[in-house]
Amino acid sequence: MDATYPPSWDKVYTGNDLRAQLVISKVREVLLDASQARGLGFCVSVQHAHFMADRFNRAGCAQKRFDAESPDEQRRTIQRRLREREINFIFVVDLFNEG
Repeated sequence: MDATYPPSWDKVYTGNDLRAQLVISKVREVLLDASQARGLGFCVSVQHAHFMADRFNRAGCAQKRFDAESPDEQRRTIQRRLREREINFIFVVDLFNEG
């Protein structure tokens, strides 16, 4: 990665409390009971994944986050916890997506 990472457009997503609250509100509106949901949040950067995981945690939604640099064991543990309904959401960067 170059010295300009994260790109300046990342600020559109990371640190944007209004946008994060909108996402959380929509999750609650559509799913009705977010505590019963399981989902993936695709993030644009590691900083964005940290930010969204923190905001979902503050909103009472159990979550974790990881990226392509996370150790394999950590990834497996988090995925298992999602399957076993110990957490509701995982926020990922450069994983589970095309390209």
